[in-house]
Amino acid sequence: MKELNLVWKSDTKELFDSNWQAFKSANRLPPLAIEYIEKEWISRQIHFAHYSVNKYMHVDHLSSQRGESAHSKLKTWLETSTGNLLSCWMKLKESLLSMHKSYDNNMSQERIFCSGRIVNDPFYSSLTRKVSRFALREVQKQEQLFKERHAKKQSKPCTHQFRIIMGIPCSHELEELQTGNAATCHLEKKHFHPRWWLDKEVSTTAYRTY
Repeated sequence: MKELNLVWKSDTKELFDSNWQAFKSANRLPPLAIEYIEKEWISRQIHFAHYSVNKYMHVDHLSSQRGESAHSKLKTWLETSTGNLLSCWMKLKESLLSMHKSYDNNMSQERIFCSGRIVNDPFYSSLTRKVSRFALREVQKQEQLFKERHAKKQSKPCTHQFRIIMGIPCSHELEELQTGNAATCHLEKKHFHPRWWLDKEVSTTAYRTY
């Protein structure tokens, strides 16, 4: 239910409790359903409520879908549950080799293709073929937020939540960079979490934490 999702998405523990009490008071579900939710879900809220999980980097993956997809892929390669040890090992080996090949192909595509705007913009140019295209698209969205806020002359305090969740510079960090010292007015690889790096020549200890 939409109203219940609002409870899960609460930004603070206090807001979570307040929203849950409001949901219960609205009598949208029968008492037995409320009792079940309190026993099975509310008691485990730190494992899924946004106020808790957003303290950690999860790149916006809040479900078990990736694990389930990997399990499904494994079952597809095994084909049967009655294979012997040798046949299972051989199929697992084939699946791993196939995944490595797909990974290498994807990495090659990431290094080959790059937006013209990225290449020609001094603010981004040092990231060319060093940071994934997805991360660059996300940081460009943050840049747009910063520009819209600046155009409307609005001020919004930074919660660092985007940085924590995605490992990518937020609009406030971009604002600091673009309005700061001209010598440092550009993005560098260290501004991104190593997850988004396309190469590993630089030690992951170079990643700047905030």
